[in-house]
Amino acid sequence: MADLADTYDFDVDQATAAIAALQTFGLSDAPAELTLEYDIFKGSARGRVAFKLAGMFLGNVDACSTTLAPLLSQLGSASDPTIQTYGWIDALTQLANKQPLNTTGWTEDPDNFFEASLMTPTDAPMSDAAMRSFASYLVRADLSRLR
Repeated sequence: MADLADTYDFDVDQATAAIAALQTFGLSDAPAELTLEYDIFKGSARGRVAFKLAGMFLGNVDACSTTLAPLLSQLGSASDPTIQTYGWIDALTQLANKQPLNTTGWTEDPDNFFEASLMTPTDAPMSDAAMRSFASYLVRADLSRLR
């Protein structure tokens, strides 16, 4: 498995383009072997927002790079891009935030990260105006509490 993490720092126009690129990729090019998310953080300065693109790919690094090339070419240069290969158990540990895996008895309480997730239905994707509005909000919002 390949694990990836790229961080980007965008102004409103770049953030709008990035959201559109992510949506288009998710609707057309993303294979079942790929899990992908983007996390949103405070940008490097006022009027900027940081996106961290992260995910896992069930395959090798070359196949992961080829799969993501159309998307990454639209996002521009990332700061501190990483892609690593893991075996199955190590990948599961990575997905568990590097916590030991519990293989006996009941699992721990479930992680409810979806409560802060934004999802749009595939049959009603975000419009250009909605993406622009969302990006504008992100660059103006006080995201410091999200760090």
